[in-house]
Amino acid sequence: MTDTFTAALDILTGRGFPNALEIANEIHAQSIPKVKPKRTLEEDCERILLIVTRYINTYPLMKGRHLHDAVDNEKLIYYAPVTLQAIRGKARIRELVDARQIVHYFLDKDYGCNSVGKYTCRDHSTVLHSKKAVSDRIDTDRKFKAMIEEIGKAYLERF
Repeated sequence: MTDTFTAALDILTGRGFPNALEIANEIHAQSIPKVKPKRTLEEDCERILLIVTRYINTYPLMKGRHLHDAVDNEKLIYYAPVTLQAIRGKARIRELVDARQIVHYFLDKDYGCNSVGKYTCRDHSTVLHSKKAVSDRIDTDRKFKAMIEEIGKAYLERF
C-alpha cells in the first residue's frame, strides 16, 4: 500500500486496536486528495449556453420579437436559438448579442479574453467590450442584474 496506510496500521496495531485495519483504511482514504475534474472551455461554454437558453424566454428584456410574416401578415414570435453556431455567427439580433455577451462575461473570468475570443470566433477586444457592456448593464438594469446572478448561481452549481 502507501506510506500513510502502513504507518497508520503499524501505530494502531502496536497500541492494540482490534479494528486497526478498518481505521487505517479510513485514514488512508482521507489522506488521498480530492482532485476536481479539469474543466475545459468547450464544456463551460456549452453549460453557459444551456443556462442562457433557459433564461432567454423567461425575462422580458430577452423575449423574442414580434415579426410580421410577409405572406399572410400574421404576427410570429421569433426566438433566437442560442447555440454555439449562433454565438460564433455574425447575427446582430438583440437576443443573440445579449447571449454572446453573457457567455463572454462568464468565460473570460476563467479562460481569459484571448482564448474565449478564439473559441467564439471574436477578437479579444470584443470579449473585453462584452464584459464591460454586461457590467455596465448590471449597474443600470435591476432585472438584468437578477438574471446574471441567477445564471452565475446555475453555472457555479456544477463546481
